[in-house]
Amino acid sequence: MLALAGKLAGRLKATPFVQNRLAGGGKELLKQSMYGAGISGLLSGIATGNPLVGMAVGTADLLASAGAAKQVGKLGPKFAGRYAQVSPVGGVPYTEYRPSLAQTTTMLGTSFAAPALVEPLFASRQLAGLSEEELQQLTAEPVSMDQTATAEQQLLQRQLLSRGATQALSPGTMFQLQGVESSLLR
Repeated sequence: MLALAGKLAGRLKATPFVQNRLAGGGKELLKQSMYGAGISGLLSGIATGNPLVGMAVGTADLLASAGAAKQVGKLGPKFAGRYAQVSPVGGVPYTEYRPSLAQTTTMLGTSFAAPALVEPLFASRQLAGLSEEELQQLTAEPVSMDQTATAEQQLLQRQLLSRGATQALSPGTMFQLQGVESSLLR
């Protein structure tokens, strides 16, 4: 299976379309996009509980980040990244691609946008797979719940706060009937 995937990747890499995308810093942008794509894919997989969603989000983030950053670099010289000569201490100098601030911001933005755009596609599939009973449970009207226990707890808390003094309440509500004027006279 991995051998087949390797052959497919090799053939895709040899096409003029992919060669054009990888030229001019595209390969380096793709490598730098992998970190954000990995994190967003991992978090999406964990948040949704579906590893396929995580893989889809990570792949979409990777391709969108690298592609959008490359397009931003084409806007002008101040938006384009550059190759810089790096000379490590005691090591062999090498050339490194450094994306511009605009490209880095674009890659970060797509890492936030990819989950918001891809995850809803999988949510609709999850809804499509539900039975009729499960859909009815999701769309059922909320049940009217009795608030007596909550009201009694709040009344006890008021009594404790006001050192045992009881207050007159409007029937069926928590609205205090006592006015401010009467409390000032005490």
